[in-house]
Amino acid sequence: MTTMRFKMCVRYATTVMAVLCGMMAFTVLTSCGKDYAAESSRLYQKCLAGKDSKSFVEFMESFSKWTQNDLAAASKFALQMPESKFRFLALTTVARQQIENSPALASKWFESFPKGRDRIVLLMEMTSGLARKDPEAAMQWMKSLSDENERDQALSSIASALVVKNSEAAMKWAEAQTDGNYRSQVLSSVVSALAIKHPEAAAKWISLLKTGDSISPMSFSCLAICWARKDIKAAKAWAESLPDGDARNSAFKGIGIEWENIDINAAKAWAESLPNGDARVYAVSGVAREWAKKAPEDAAKWTEGLQAGAARDHGLADVAIEWTDKDPEAAVKLAGLVKDNGMRCWTFSAIAFRWSGKDIEAAKKWAAGLSEKEGELAMKEVFRALSKKDSAVAAAWIEGLSISQGKKTEILKSVERK
Repeated sequence: MTTMRFKMCVRYATTVMAVLCGMMAFTVLTSCGKDYAAESSRLYQKCLAGKDSKSFVEFMESFSKWTQNDLAAASKFALQMPESKFRFLALTTVARQQIENSPALASKWFESFPKGRDRIVLLMEMTSGLARKDPEAAMQWMKSLSDENERDQALSSIASALVVKNSEAAMKWAEAQTDGNYRSQVLSSVVSALAIKHPEAAAKWISLLKTGDSISPMSFSCLAICWARKDIKAAKAWAESLPDGDARNSAFKGIGIEWENIDINAAKAWAESLPNGDARVYAVSGVAREWAKKAPEDAAKWTEGLQAGAARDHGLADVAIEWTDKDPEAAVKLAGLVKDNGMRCWTFSAIAFRWSGKDIEAAKKWAAGLSEKEGELAMKEVFRALSKKDSAVAAAWIEGLSISQGKKTEILKSVERK
């Protein structure tokens, strides 16, 4: 499951969750023995027809009552819906009722879902729902998940739910965690969740944590982005006050990302004004990548004109990777300007990953034309993409490349190792 898809699901969930919460408590239908199944079905058809704006709210009110009266039937109805906002909300409503009835049975119900959008949506809803009822039970369920990415997503949902409910209590809960395998992740997740509305409080809390407690660089980047959105000067001052290291670098990247959205000219001037070093590299990277999402040609011209060095190489790489989705040939040409050999090869591999998902035949042709030294990583990415469709075709493609037999063998084994 790609990161982009997950982010889309997160945005989808946050925009409708407040509406759903209101509907769960809104106008209670009180008729004894009312046929909520028939009424929900009728209102759902009205929603699909788009006959009036009230149908949506009425459908969710009726469906909510249906889950309370006959959860199994309501669940079956939701699962038969085609993918849409109605299915999303219906499954979310079912998940909430499952948790209300029995968290243990809700967990088993969740495990019956295959990988996909439904499972992501339900993972978010169930972990946040469990967290509101019993944070420790939610943590135990999170730990029981076999997929590492799902555990990370679940932990993030738990932290978000607790921060929304009571930020002070969430911070105390995080500080009380004693499981060394998860303490850092818990603290980092709470920082990221708290930063959304209270970045100053998140920064202050970090400064008060125990010596030895660690916060992930990603959380520092998230905090910087959220704070810059609110007060760029304060965010910049905070980032500059951090000691040298991954946290400071990530904060500078976050500021670059958000400042580009606020004022591209000011963001460029700030990044260019920084002295050579990691902070400059990360600041340029943040500005370049965010700018490339909107105007890759302009971002490319800017990064090409930067002083030679690590910051320029990282900026070129970031723009090239983002440009791949729109113009892979232009992305490849830009990536070729990266001076550092290792960085250039890594950039080619990132381009290959994206290009293979868009046009596998074109990606194959390009990767096959690279030298063994420069194209090994890109060839591996194309091979992995091919292997997901047809392992025999993928193997035949590798055998046909103009590279050493030893390198062919290594690439062929790369999928097995992964």
